[in-house]
Parts: sequence; C-alpha cells; structure tokens
Amino acid sequence: QEDIAAAFVVVPTEDARADPPGTGAPKVEQEDEKPAEGSILEVIAVAAQPPPPEAEPELAVVPVVPDPPAEFTASLVKAGSGEKIGLRLELFENSTAYIAEVEDDPTTLASKHNAATPEHLRICKGFYIVSANGKTTNAEISSLLKSSTVGQVDLVIRRPTTKSASFKKNGLPLGLMLKYDKNGDTLLVMDVDASGAVSVADANVRLGDRITAVNSTRGSVAAMLDELKDSDKLDLAIMRL
Repeated sequence: QEDIAAAFVVVPTEDARADPPGTGAPKVEQEDEKPAEGSILEVIAVAAQPPPPEAEPELAVVPVVPDPPAEFTASLVKAGSGEKIGLRLELFENSTAYIAEVEDDPTTLASKHNAATPEHLRICKGFYIVSANGKTTNAEISSLLKSSTVGQVDLVIRRPTTKSASFKKNGLPLGLMLKYDKNGDTLLVMDVDASGAVSVADANVRLGDRITAVNSTRGSVAAMLDELKDSDKLDLAIMRL
C-alpha cells in the first residue's frame, strides 16, 4: 500500500480546498495530451480536406480543310510578253490537254499562282486543262498559252479520278491502242479492241484513260510497254477524266 500511495500525488482542486473536509472529492492533476506533430489525427484531418478543382482541358482547334473540287479556275496574268506559263502539255488529237509537267521555276506564271494559292486550288501534274479563256480545242489552248499577248488567261482545270483494272490475257492480244510521249510517264488509251484481252475480261479500261502504272512499274513509258507485252497477269493503275 505504501508503494501504491507513492506512485500518485493527490492534489486537491480549488473547489476541493474550499469545501469542508469530507465533502470535496480529490482529483488527480493531469496534463492535457496533445497529438504529436504528424500523428494519425493530423493526417486524417489533412486527408479530409476537399481536393482542389481540376482545370478544364483546353479544346484543340482542328483546321477545316475543304474537299478538293473536281474542277476549278486558275487565273494567270501575263504582265510582260516574255513571261512563261511554265506548263508542259501532252496535246494528242481527240484528247483533253494533259498537264505532263509543272516546271520547277519560281518565275513562271504557274509557279507564282501555286505559291499564292491554297493547296487544293494549285495546278498540278496529272491534271487536265478543259478550256483556256473559253477555248476548248487543243490547238486553241496551245496557241493561247504560247502567245506573247499581255493579259489574263483563265484556265479551267479538272482533276482526274483514280481507277484500277486487273485481268489476265490468257494468250489473247492486249487489245489496246495506245499513244504516248516517249519522254512522258503515262499511256493514253485511244481505242479498245472488242476481241482483245481487255474487252474479253471486261476489265475497267475505257477510251481516254491514262495508264500510270503496270504491275507496280511506273515512271517510264518504255518499261510499262515491256510489262504489258511480257506479263500475262496485269494490274493497271489508271487516271480517268
């Protein structure tokens, strides 16, 4: 009992001192316990705070690219008699003027037009000129483009569609009459023989089509002609006006 009494110090409270003996209850004085820094109580209090609001994501601005028109007008203005148009054309009889090359020369009228024009309205290789200042024949278009007369030339340009044709000759002649520029890279279909391999196979080849590749061979007229002659199975890439 003496050991137990020594372990505690009983201190009367102010109220107990004021009370008569025997009426006041002794109280054990204790220090207020505070949670240590970083205690579980403090962590819980921090975790209970609402998270900051999330910033709304910025919306990406996607530019609207118009679909390329099947036909458009390119206006070229000749300011001097020495200015060049800058186009090499294939002008076969009974065919539409074909743009075989746009010269890589920034001083030509075609290059100036392309530099100042959106991509979908530029003059490109493989397009066709269907009229120039209202003239529609190849002779008239050629004459106008070669003229040294100063003024504006309005070219109506038409872009082709791409097609394909796959067939076997099965021992038959090809049945196509072709025209081409030996320095060019396309074969123009001028006629389709009803008894040839193309017609018998009902292949998707028409008068006026331009063959741009034969079995993945492209860029050389001579190489494409050899492929047409030597191969039985043919896969043709075609441009159609």
